[in-house]
Amino acid sequence: MSFRIPTLLVSLLTVLGILVAHPAHAWVEQTVRRHDARLVLMRNGMARVQHTISLRVNGGPLRSFDVHIADRDVILVGEPTFVLTGGAMDARMPIPVGVEQRPDGPLRVNIDEGKGVRRGIYDFVVTYDVDLLKQNGVTRDGSMLVVSWVGARWDDGIDSVRTTFVVPTTATSPRAVDEVRLDGPNDEVVMAPLGGVLTTLTQYPEVDELEQVRPHVASGEVVTWKVKVDPAVFGEVQDPRLKAPPPPEAVLIAPERRAAFLAVGGMIAVLYSLLLTLKHRQVVRSSRVRGVHPRPLIPVGIAVRMAFSGPLLAASVGAQVFLEHPFPGAVGVFGVILLSAYRVPEKRVSPRGPGRWLPLSDRDAFEKKEDWPWGWLDAGSPLGKAVFAIVSVLYAVGVWLVSRHATYFAYVAALDFVVIVVLFGTGRRTELPADLVHSAAPLLARVAKELRKSKKLVAARVRGLGRIPKGTEQPDELRLGVWPKGAIQGFRGIEIGLGWAHAIGQPVALPQVLLRVLEGSPCHEAVNQRLRKARWIRGRETHERVMVLNPAVPTLDMTVKLAESISQIVSASTPSPGAQAVSKPTAASRAYVRLCTTGLQ
Repeated sequence: MSFRIPTLLVSLLTVLGILVAHPAHAWVEQTVRRHDARLVLMRNGMARVQHTISLRVNGGPLRSFDVHIADRDVILVGEPTFVLTGGAMDARMPIPVGVEQRPDGPLRVNIDEGKGVRRGIYDFVVTYDVDLLKQNGVTRDGSMLVVSWVGARWDDGIDSVRTTFVVPTTATSPRAVDEVRLDGPNDEVVMAPLGGVLTTLTQYPEVDELEQVRPHVASGEVVTWKVKVDPAVFGEVQDPRLKAPPPPEAVLIAPERRAAFLAVGGMIAVLYSLLLTLKHRQVVRSSRVRGVHPRPLIPVGIAVRMAFSGPLLAASVGAQVFLEHPFPGAVGVFGVILLSAYRVPEKRVSPRGPGRWLPLSDRDAFEKKEDWPWGWLDAGSPLGKAVFAIVSVLYAVGVWLVSRHATYFAYVAALDFVVIVVLFGTGRRTELPADLVHSAAPLLARVAKELRKSKKLVAARVRGLGRIPKGTEQPDELRLGVWPKGAIQGFRGIEIGLGWAHAIGQPVALPQVLLRVLEGSPCHEAVNQRLRKARWIRGRETHERVMVLNPAVPTLDMTVKLAESISQIVSASTPSPGAQAVSKPTAASRAYVRLCTTGLQ
C-alpha cells in the first residue's frame, strides 16, 4: 500500500502538467512566388489598386503576414480573398481573412480569425483606393502627365512582377517612361533603364492597358513604376500643379532699343534684296553665254522678287527672335527660298543648217575659252567657291558666338543658313546646258593627249574637227579625228564625239566613237567580217556608212581603248580578194570592240 500512493501521485501530476502546458510554436515558411498589380486610373485623381499575390506556405500554421505597400491612407474596396490553388480537395474555396493597414503603412493580413493555414499555394487578392495627388503620384512633364506608383517591397527576391496601368482612352496613348527608380535595402536610389522591362500596350474602345513586367526583383528592392498619360485622363482634377504652364508674356522691346532692331531689320532687307539683284544679273549673263534664258523657281520679274525677298527675310528673322514658336518665321524663310531659287534652264533644240567639217589646230580647237562674267555669287565658278567658303566660315563663327549666349538663337541662325546656300547654289553656270564646243574641248583635249602617247597608234594623226556652219567662221560642234597609218582602202576616218545627258547638278558627257567607211569597200567588208553584230547607218554622203560605238563605261580610259582597238582593226584587217594582205588584229582588240558593240543589236 505504501508503494501505490507515490505512483498514483506521479500520474496525477503528469496529467496535470499536460493539461496546463502552453502550445509550442510550430515552424512556418512563406515565399512570394508572383506579384501582379493593377492600377485603374480615375478622372478625379484616385487610383484603384488591386494586388494579386501568389504565396507558398510550408509548415504552419501561418496565421498572419504583412504586405509592405508604399501607399498611405488607403480605402479598402470589397472583400479580400485568400484561396488555396492546389493540393487539397477544397481547393479554390475562399478562406476568410481580415485586412487592415498598420500605422507604419504595411497591410496586416489575419487568416481565418487567427487559425491560420498550412502547407500549400495560395492566391491573395486585395483591392483599395488611393489618392495619387495626395502622395504626389502625378506630376507635369511638358504636355504630358507622369503617373508614379511605388510597388510593394518583399523580403525575398521574386522572379515575376507585373504592373498594369488601366488608363481611360484619350487622344494620346499612354507610354512608359524611359527609366525606373530602384530603391535598394540600404536607401540607395538608382535610375535604371527600362531595357529589362517588357512593356505591352493593349487598346480597347474605352480604356488602354499598359502592362510592364520585370523578370526579377531583388530582395528588399522597391520599384517605382512610371507612365506618361494625356492630361485628359485626370480631367476632373483642378489642381494647379497639373495645369499647363501659362504662355510666356510677350517680350516688349524697350523704346530705346526699338530703333536698333528696326535698323538691323532694314539692313537685312536692303542687303538681301541687293544680293538677289546682283545674283540675277550674273545668272542672266551666264545664261546668255550658252544661249538660254534663266528660269526662276517663281516665274516673276526680278523687281517683284527683289521687293518681297529682303523684307520677308527681315520679318522672318524678327518672328523667329520674338515669337514663342518658330513656325511663322520658318514659313517666311521658306518663302524667301522660293523667291531666290532658280531652276535648271532648258535649251531648245532646233535643226541645224548646212555646214562643213574642217580640221582645226589644237589652239583653235582646245584653247579657246568662254567669256564668263565674274560669278562671285556662283558656287559653280572658282571665285564663287572661294567667296562661299569665306562666307560659310564667317557665318559659322557668328553662330558659335551666338551659342555662347543663347543656344536657341544659334540653332535658328544655323537653320537660316539655307538661304545663303540657295543664293550661291542655284543658278550656277555648271547647271547650264553643255556647249558642243567649249564644254567638249577639255575632255577631247585629254583624249587627244592620251592617243598621241599611245604605243598602239604609232604615226597616227590626231586632230580636232570643227563643224563650221555656212556663213560663219566659228564652229558649232567639236569632235576629235583619228587617222591611223596604213589604213586599208575605203577607210574615211575615226571620230570621237560627245553626247550630253543632264544629271543632278550638271551635264554629264557620254563619249561615242564613229567609224566612217565607204560602202562596199575592202575596209567595209573587213570590218563586217570582224564585227558581225555591228550595224551601219548612212553617213554625210550617200556612199558613206557610219558605225557608232559606245564605250562599255563612259570614261576617258575606256574611250581611248575603244579608239585604239578600232584603229588596229581598220589598219590590220584581212581584206577581200585582190586587196593587199596584212596581219590579223589581236584577239584583245577584237574582244574589246565586240564588248562595246553588244548594245547595237
